[in-house]
Amino acid sequence: CVCDTILTISCCIHLREYFSWNNHPCFVFKLYGPSIYAVMSKNQYHPFPDWMVRDLSLQICAAIQFLHQMDIIFTDLKPENIVFVDGRTQKVTIGNVELIYEQKKKKKQKVLDLPVNIRIKVVDFGSATYEPKYDPNNKASWKFRDGYNYLIQTRHYRAPEVVLEMYWKKPVDIWSLGCVILEFLQGSMAFGTHCPIDHLNQMQAMIGPLPSKLIHAASSQKRSEFFHSDTLQLKLEEAKPSRVQAKRLQTYFDFNKLEHIDLYDMIKRMLQWFAADRITAKEIMQHRYWLTSNPIHKQQQQLLLLAQQQLNMQAAFLPATTRLAAPVAQSSSTTVVMAPTLALAAMSQMQSFPHPQPVRPQDLPLKTHANVPLSSPLNNTNLHRVEFHGYNKVGF
Repeated sequence: CVCDTILTISCCIHLREYFSWNNHPCFVFKLYGPSIYAVMSKNQYHPFPDWMVRDLSLQICAAIQFLHQMDIIFTDLKPENIVFVDGRTQKVTIGNVELIYEQKKKKKQKVLDLPVNIRIKVVDFGSATYEPKYDPNNKASWKFRDGYNYLIQTRHYRAPEVVLEMYWKKPVDIWSLGCVILEFLQGSMAFGTHCPIDHLNQMQAMIGPLPSKLIHAASSQKRSEFFHSDTLQLKLEEAKPSRVQAKRLQTYFDFNKLEHIDLYDMIKRMLQWFAADRITAKEIMQHRYWLTSNPIHKQQQQLLLLAQQQLNMQAAFLPATTRLAAPVAQSSSTTVVMAPTLALAAMSQMQSFPHPQPVRPQDLPLKTHANVPLSSPLNNTNLHRVEFHGYNKVGF
């Protein structure tokens, strides 16, 4: 039915029942598992594997798009407010993981205790609000009206316009989303600070200098509190810097992985100084990252890379005139010098990928436990037993 479809694709918690007890309003929700933060804490904040980063991020993006389509701003997106639908866990061996967020790269194996089901729900709508419809040039018209105020979002996931007491709208959720995905990737908060000046300074370290136009648009109180009036530089002498400081955004990614190139591009578009420059939830769902990180696409890309390596090795033994005369085959992401080789058979299996269409959670291939047949209907009874592909993979 329509309600079951909404329950599946919205990735948001749904109210089951409401009642009053001793003048206290009570809400009844389905019992879910631990929060993502609890799972991260249990695993000593080890980065999630790439496949898990992808599947979690996709569901959260779907939830934000669902809310934004209804003009709802969540305003408090963070790992604590995202729960797994199932509390059961299993040991997963992560092999040869590159801890790319450290200064010195290390390779080691790690056993993580991860949920057997990585479907999630976004919870805690206590701070959610409808998008204000006020004139951004008339601050008196929107301050503290209809629940609108400056103080939203948990500090570490707070957008620049909120820190600077500016007019905010849906893009504040996009900023938080970028911080959350980056946290999945590196295992620690993108901006671990409680000082607003240090927070802005860490933003500068990650995404570049704070634009003067944004400083002038800040509230007069915050402008005088955070910046020198003559130079518009941050008052770093008054800051309380955290022990761990943010680094340039690109340092958190492994650009030897095609999906990391696209993930970097997607997060970079989320973490923009100006709200108007940020990618929208709808555009996120259409981003190429969901294609390049798809296991089927990755397998074919690995096949193409293997074929290219074999071709290059054999081409090295051909006469120079033959190498120069060899035809060139084009793919969407790689150029290969062709030569007579058995790798051509593997190359024939490659298919060109069209521009990705909008991706939804229900579009992904599903995998089930052995005791849940693939033909089982996706209803409320067995929904918690169906997972995204790859949830139980080992030896990554």
